Amino acid sequence: MAEPGRSPDAVPRSDLELGAETEFDGLVLLHGPTRIEGRIRGEIRSEDRVWLGAQARIEGRIDAEEVVVEGAVEGDLRASRSIVLTSSARVQGSLESPSLRLEEGSQLEGRCSMVGSLEAGPGSPARDSEPSAP
Repeated sequence: MAEPGRSPDAVPRSDLELGAETEFDGLVLLHGPTRIEGRIRGEIRSEDRVWLGAQARIEGRIDAEEVVVEGAVEGDLRASRSIVLTSSARVQGSLESPSLRLEEGSQLEGRCSMVGSLEAGPGSPARDSEPSAP
């Protein structure tokens, strides 16, 4: 969760930091704010902020409350609060969040979807239904 009074692009406090030499394959379940600088192939799930540093290389899906990308991602990003691609970010995949920010210089090859809330799970009417006509 974002710290009160901090801007979304301020470097957050992290409960866990995975350094540049870290490599992991598989499902990564995170609890608390996390900064990643290493390489992960698989899926990342968190109920908090995931900050992908400039050296991060991710191949797979990310599902978190907030996602900030400085590095490279090949896969889909889904955030219940916000996604930020900084000027050094390189993403191939879709972005889905109520709030998206792409800084000048960031690269995105994929699609963006801004939805009102991602609190509802997959398959729920709030996420999968078309807006009703007035």
